Amino acid sequence: MRNIAVAFLLALTSLVVDAQIYKSDKPVVCSSLKNVIEYVSSEYDEIPFWRGSDETSKYILMVNNKTSTWTMIQYNNDLACVVGVGENAKLINLGKII
Repeated sequence: MRNIAVAFLLALTSLVVDAQIYKSDKPVVCSSLKNVIEYVSSEYDEIPFWRGSDETSKYILMVNNKTSTWTMIQYNNDLACVVGVGENAKLINLGKII
């Protein structure tokens, strides 16, 4: 499933050849937050690495330090969705502790 999702995301980004901004309705996988975290943890050995929020949603970034895979989960009180997956996760030093 991860390979299909990554291939889809790469194909989607390759369609954008100029700097125009557009809205996309992409398919996402959703369930309860507990189910999504348990699935990602068991299938990919990823653990929660970062958490943040905006005005309407919360986010969790799951990472596997050994394989460098990552999964971004967007959630609210009722639903959690995988909005991005990938490889080559690296911690970027921002020069400050956040």
